[in-house]
Amino acid sequence: MISGSVTPMSLFPKDPVFPEAEARKHLAPFEARLRRCVLDGFAKVKALGDSGAVWAGALEYLGTRPALVNAVIVALVQHEFASDYPNLRIVTDHQFLELQVNDVIDLRFKLVDRSGRSSNYPTATSRRYKNQLPLWGEEENLPVARLTLGWRWNSAATEIEDISVIYAKGDDPLWLFSILDEEDGVSTLTTQEPEPATGTAVYRSREKKAKDAKKGA
Repeated sequence: MISGSVTPMSLFPKDPVFPEAEARKHLAPFEARLRRCVLDGFAKVKALGDSGAVWAGALEYLGTRPALVNAVIVALVQHEFASDYPNLRIVTDHQFLELQVNDVIDLRFKLVDRSGRSSNYPTATSRRYKNQLPLWGEEENLPVARLTLGWRWNSAATEIEDISVIYAKGDDPLWLFSILDEEDGVSTLTTQEPEPATGTAVYRSREKKAKDAKKGA
């Protein structure tokens, strides 16, 4: 557990800190799919390339590269969990997407640093989320804990280094655990060499055959 001061939570009065074991239990059935949403979202941004109208337009709309990656991840989460799961609910009322699990956990998605903190300036809604406080319109059916699925890339922003579930009270995470398996490795943003143009090669081969045929006539 990450060290830091702990104050009692009004949303979980019997325990000052929501237990990590409880979070693992509720998220375990969905962990692999959440992990793939992050890795696949990163890969889709890679596929856009570092130039071109699509990339430029997306950056102009969203402002930053992390915002673009996060937007793709969130879109994949929304698609992946759109089916009628009785224990899941997607909420989009609070400026960001939340995945509610078993009426116990709210899960949002953010780029974080090594300590588990978000790197951007928090909005008022985000501050309430991190402080485990009710959000707008949540007079009833409050979640027990608000967690963050944080993804972290390396200093060059070329690969995913970790994906963690984070529980915070205020700015400081109280605990976090990784869901990135070793077998998953990392998802890179390195540019790949283009595939050979096989159609052109076939055309040239036929052309050469035609010339050889004329020579032999």
